[in-house]
Amino acid sequence: YPARLLEVMLLLEEADTATIAAARALTPPGWRTVVVPPGSPQTKPRACNVGLALAGGDVVVVFDGEDRPEPDQPRRAAAALAADTRIAVVQAPLGCDHAGQGSPIVTRLWALEYAALFGAVLPVLSRLGLPFLLGGTSNWFRAEALRQAGGWDAHNVTEDADLGVRLARLGWRSAVIDSTTWEEAPLRAGVWLRQRARWFKGFAVTAIVHAREPRVTARQIGLPGTVALLAQLPVSLLCTAAHPVGVGLALGGDLSGALGALLLLGYASAVALHAAAAPRAGLPVWLAL
Repeated sequence: YPARLLEVMLLLEEADTATIAAARALTPPGWRTVVVPPGSPQTKPRACNVGLALAGGDVVVVFDGEDRPEPDQPRRAAAALAADTRIAVVQAPLGCDHAGQGSPIVTRLWALEYAALFGAVLPVLSRLGLPFLLGGTSNWFRAEALRQAGGWDAHNVTEDADLGVRLARLGWRSAVIDSTTWEEAPLRAGVWLRQRARWFKGFAVTAIVHAREPRVTARQIGLPGTVALLAQLPVSLLCTAAHPVGVGLALGGDLSGALGALLLLGYASAVALHAAAAPRAGLPVWLAL
């Protein structure tokens, strides 16, 4: 992307003096090291709001420190936003480039899940014009839409998911582009578990916030969009919570025929989706089992 059109800011917390010193010593000319003023909560979305207040461009993107976006991504994102003024944000797929043979099983399963989500589920929702939950990075926003939505919720630990819903409520669309950002996947089950617990907490908060006036939300998003978001937020959370109960009943022989068939259908759908996504992530199909 033309360097003269780029405005790059590294957002760092005031207490992180070692990283601030390293950033100032090593960043290329033209990059800005922005020290986020002290305050509460000390979260990523709060820091992003500081960056948004300083940003001067028409398009705003957020990357995590370890992200490695493909070089064509800025052009693809800018072209997609320019081609359709109804689109507020385009999401680049997130992937893991260290999930090959010999990597921990939790890493490969994480990569497989991301391949299914960003390679199949989100593109389908995008083509249908339905809202979806944004990923944590590589969201290329139209700055006008992002400011109209009020930026990020500094108190939500899945601020990206919440922002996707708020943009939909304002009448904006979300889309997906084909340019991957490579990320670091969890290497240990404990790290994965803490990450997933944070996501569930944020999804629950997002669902509660936007369900405070359900009729208003449904009217703003429309029936198809409401169904799509219900499936992604409260329904998915309830399914996750109900799953161990269903397995327990099945093992105890107390599961009815209809519920047993529903459980098997859920397993079969998940296996089929992830088996189809496995080649995209360079993973064996058997991992979907």
